[in-house]
Amino acid sequence: MKHSFSIEGYSYSLCPVTTEDASFIVKARLEDAERNKYINVISPDISLQIEWIEKYYVTPGDYYFVVKNKLTHCNEGLVAIYNLSGKKAEWGRWVIKKDSIASIESFYLICCIAFEQLGLDEIYSRTILDNQLVVAFHDSVNAKRRRILVRYATIKDKVYDSVEHFVDKEHFVASIRPRLEKMIRAVYERNNKV
Repeated sequence: MKHSFSIEGYSYSLCPVTTEDASFIVKARLEDAERNKYINVISPDISLQIEWIEKYYVTPGDYYFVVKNKLTHCNEGLVAIYNLSGKKAEWGRWVIKKDSIASIESFYLICCIAFEQLGLDEIYSRTILDNQLVVAFHDSVNAKRRRILVRYATIKDKVYDSVEHFVDKEHFVASIRPRLEKMIRAVYERNNKV
């Protein structure tokens, strides 16, 4: 959905995806075949990505963001909130460039957008169980596990089980936010020698 939501963090910001981001999206999603084997395949054709973004612009309840490094002004990732239903939504389309350290802050910022700007009560994600690095990330930030979805995802004709993690607003505010803010601030201060 074409929107104007954005947020500034310590080292990163989230800005709405536009058609001008099409080449970055293709590059980010295709740059690391091993790491990206658990996400849906896209075409390297930039014009097809532009078409997809134009369709996304008119899809209600779908908020897609570029993760930008505030120091370098370079794009380092992508993240989205979608499948909005009442006060809950899925978050995903999360791809962070291999050499980036934006994972923790981009997760933190997408939670802030969800709970503070969109007024949601819960966001959830569904990760292929074999994608151990991402599953471990969700566990490490203290997202709650809800269930295993058996034979949930099919990618390149292979069927996978997925794990559903969720974060509700109360848990984010009480437990996740204070811990992540300390980590994010420490990284910022180390990188900027504050």
